[in-house]
Amino acid sequence: MMTQGISPTLSMFNILCDVLCKCQQYTLAHSAFSIMQQIGLVPDAFTYTTFISAYARSGNADMAYSIFTHMQLKSVTPTRWTFNSMVTACAKSGKYEQAFKWIQEMRLACLSPDMTSFGPIVHSLGKDGRIDDAFKVFGWLLQKDLNVTQSIFDGLMRSCIAAQRAEMVHVLLVSMEGHGLWPHESTLELMRSTFYRFNSFSATGIAMADARSLARSLASADPRMRASACKCNPALLRCSTPLSRLPNEDGFAHSHPDHPSRVPECISVFWRMTSTT
Repeated sequence: MMTQGISPTLSMFNILCDVLCKCQQYTLAHSAFSIMQQIGLVPDAFTYTTFISAYARSGNADMAYSIFTHMQLKSVTPTRWTFNSMVTACAKSGKYEQAFKWIQEMRLACLSPDMTSFGPIVHSLGKDGRIDDAFKVFGWLLQKDLNVTQSIFDGLMRSCIAAQRAEMVHVLLVSMEGHGLWPHESTLELMRSTFYRFNSFSATGIAMADARSLARSLASADPRMRASACKCNPALLRCSTPLSRLPNEDGFAHSHPDHPSRVPECISVFWRMTSTT
């Protein structure tokens, strides 16, 4: 392009750096960064944040901080995306205290943290097996009425499934229902394969009470679950007791007075349905 007398713009270089960083071609991206300055173009906040975000995704907090420092030396004002990327970099590398400090820096810069700011902390805590700490942060977000997204719920739910914390999965399912959300299908499949494989609860170390609690919330939260059960057995349509109320902590709930034999049948259908792919 330059050999033909066409001068590339800052936007062109920004796009080039972004593509190279997403392809993890960091050496080429830094070369493009150097060339743009050699021809007189001044990197802006988008340019620097592109590199910070790339290193954040790979969990390289040191490189992200190095770029941020260089950005400050050039008197380029960081954006919310810049600060969120720094939070992500610290969270992914396990530097949670630093991550919260970056959120404070964001506030000092008169920028309001959003769900994108706290989401990486929740996800990283969950992946590190620190489920209780992740729930503390998550609970604080709910109290602040921030716009909790499906991805936040899904990520934390997957961590709970991996840690075999069935009681936490139950809490998340109920909370998602309250927010009008539902887990991604892949998360549901992971949940079913982990907790609902016919009598496999002892093998997974999940207490039966927790499994029944999950069954209650899963059947209650998703209308498709009851609809599918009724297709498997039309007799369920004559059972007015909600599927979500059938199991209890001691075993099966009391039979419906009009259909005393329906409760075990409902549960049997439910287990068969959730164990199929």
